Amino acid sequence: PLRGEALRPPPHFWSMALVDSSVGGRRLEREPLWGSCKMTRPICFKVGPRWIAVPGELRGYEEAHRRYGKLPWKTLFEPTIKFLDPGIRIPEVLGRFLSHPFIQPHLNKTSLRYKKPGAALGGGDLLRWPALVETLRAVAEKGANEFYRGTTAEKLVQDIAKEGSTLSLRDLRDYRVEVMSPVNISLGEYTVYSAPRPAAGPILLFILNVLKGFNFTKESMSTPSQNAETYHYIAETLKFANGQRVKLDDPLFSRTGEGVLSELISDSFASQVRQRIDERGDHPASHYDAVQVGKTSFGTSHVSVLAEDGSAVSATSTINYPFGSMVYSPQTGIILNNELSDFCMKKSSDRISPGCSPSHSLVPPPIGEMPPSSMTPSILISRDGQSKLVVGGSGGQLIIPAVALHSYLFPSHLKGGCSTGRAPLPRRPSVWFPVTSLLAMREPPEGPRRWISVSGLNDGGGDAPSGILDRGRLGL
Repeated sequence: PLRGEALRPPPHFWSMALVDSSVGGRRLEREPLWGSCKMTRPICFKVGPRWIAVPGELRGYEEAHRRYGKLPWKTLFEPTIKFLDPGIRIPEVLGRFLSHPFIQPHLNKTSLRYKKPGAALGGGDLLRWPALVETLRAVAEKGANEFYRGTTAEKLVQDIAKEGSTLSLRDLRDYRVEVMSPVNISLGEYTVYSAPRPAAGPILLFILNVLKGFNFTKESMSTPSQNAETYHYIAETLKFANGQRVKLDDPLFSRTGEGVLSELISDSFASQVRQRIDERGDHPASHYDAVQVGKTSFGTSHVSVLAEDGSAVSATSTINYPFGSMVYSPQTGIILNNELSDFCMKKSSDRISPGCSPSHSLVPPPIGEMPPSSMTPSILISRDGQSKLVVGGSGGQLIIPAVALHSYLFPSHLKGGCSTGRAPLPRRPSVWFPVTSLLAMREPPEGPRRWISVSGLNDGGGDAPSGILDRGRLGL
């Protein structure tokens, strides 16, 4: 049944931290009016119309512009329209995705535009996207209401209804923005601000609290054996962090009280966890309070901005999987998300973990609930207010360890932290160490493995802000 009284503003796409006045805007997806998780397992890749959540990024940007914007709304869209209007050349990294076996079948089945006669578009091919250009022009002229209540909304709902989506005009119309206070801790001479749950800011702060108690120094990474030992303690901390992810539920629907979240980022809880970390790395999942090991998630984009006046924005956005739900709206040029798949993480007896596990039913989340997210847009500010680090990342669950390590390394190892190897820890039993560390431990190294994880940093600690480029980003 329709439960209009239970509806909350259904957001989507991103988290944003605006530390100019210590305000955090939260723009995560929500369950539409008609639930989507009424299905059975096994489902490995959750794509298709049933996984579409209510898009919310545009409303979030509208609110940020209302509070802090100086340029006219229309002006913000002009560079993108100018870029798209004549058509764009497919970047090499996008060409690789389009030829991937995961993507290919969906290009053949749906109305996605990334297709030419006989093959997918490849690197260097010209892509024209006139429908998206017209949508951007309409929103630029008429505001965000055009997307949520205007002709664009009607076209979008018409298109995705043909694909089987239950997202309605009412879902779009009833969308509202929530503004919440960020979570924060002290880290040396800095205060770290991050996005509150269901984003992963509390998990990030938990990791930082545990790591700072180890009192690592430059000498902790000076030799291969010390490097291996340091990475071991970092990896064990990240394993415990995975065990805490079950607490990232929507606070309005939460079974986890705010007291539990306060404890999660407390120094006393970090101390308890450090006492459980030893020289072993072969403990069962239960040792880390992890219920089940599942597949690694992926996705997201991130930008870190530090303005001349000192205001800072860390914005993370996503449609979840590459090409989201694989559902395309030809009238609007929009590719829809599959954000509702994030509900499929083990939270309690009525939730299950990602990956291919035995078949059983999923109980749909309450209408309006937001799923957990790995987004961790964060800003570090020195006590005197003279130094800032704007940080965030992309790569699904790999975001959290990447942002944690870059935040922990700031400021002395900032550039080195963004250019050196990762210490990713997905929801798997294996951990990948640098070859030199493995040799020091007399372990045979395996071949390199590519992780899709990108970090964005913007440092305002000197006379002028400096952006730090992550060389691991294939598209740059």
